Amino acid sequence: MSRWFDEWARRNRPGTRHGAYDLGLTWQWVHVAHAHLDLSPAWRGRTSTAKDRARYRQFDASLDDQQQRALADALHKRA
Repeated sequence: MSRWFDEWARRNRPGTRHGAYDLGLTWQWVHVAHAHLDLSPAWRGRTSTAKDRARYRQFDASLDDQQQRALADALHKRA
């Protein structure tokens, strides 16, 4: 994971798995940058699979309003 994601997860989603970094990055890509899900840098140049997209949608649906605000702010604090 990255430092910004570690901090966000520790404060907002204790117990978040290490693999969720890509999901957090993709959430920022879609909701903050308003970019297309399939173009997320988390896919690292490969085409996302149906499983990747399903994991992302599950992560997205699991975030409450406070977690969403904090995840969006995490990007702005580092930018």
